[in-house]
Amino acid sequence: VRRFGAKKSKDRTTQQTDVGKFWAGRDVRIVINQLIGRPGRSLVDDARFLALAEMAWADSYVAMMDGKYQYMFWRPVTAIRNAEMDGNDATKPDLQWEAMVETPPHPEYPCGHCASAGAVGAVIENEFGGNAPPLVLEMEGALLRRYDTPQEYIDDVSISRMYAGVHYRFSIDAGRKTGIDIGKVAASHYFTPLPK
Repeated sequence: VRRFGAKKSKDRTTQQTDVGKFWAGRDVRIVINQLIGRPGRSLVDDARFLALAEMAWADSYVAMMDGKYQYMFWRPVTAIRNAEMDGNDATKPDLQWEAMVETPPHPEYPCGHCASAGAVGAVIENEFGGNAPPLVLEMEGALLRRYDTPQEYIDDVSISRMYAGVHYRFSIDAGRKTGIDIGKVAASHYFTPLPK
């Protein structure tokens, strides 16, 4: 995080910078919304999918905020600037270090973007299976991001938080796993389609 998430990182590529900035200001609705109104799907199919995705997303945020205030982990900006207080002689403080994006004003662990992407990605996987359409995010005709599978989407959102400088890898992994687990439970237990 110190190397790749720094505001003026020389180690982060242009593509990694784009990923970190792209997901810093967006949420899962840009993915959910493009899956509505697809050919062969009814209004009921879409309403059920929307309800399920929104419920899983909300549940992931409850779990994420519960974890953040349970563990009260330092954000990277605090840890890097105060490395002399971490009990590890191998780390040195960098009082000038800044994250690439503005650090959210709550504790670090687990990653919220990772949890929400995991939850919604698992719902998409359950809903569409191997027929999940590519997720193509465009703005004014320009391709911004493309994911051929829900897992590619989950992974991209997750790693973006390290490039942004606001999450550690273990927090990313925990958030992603929590979200996927929540999405799988939601998809298998709630709003199941009625038999035809």
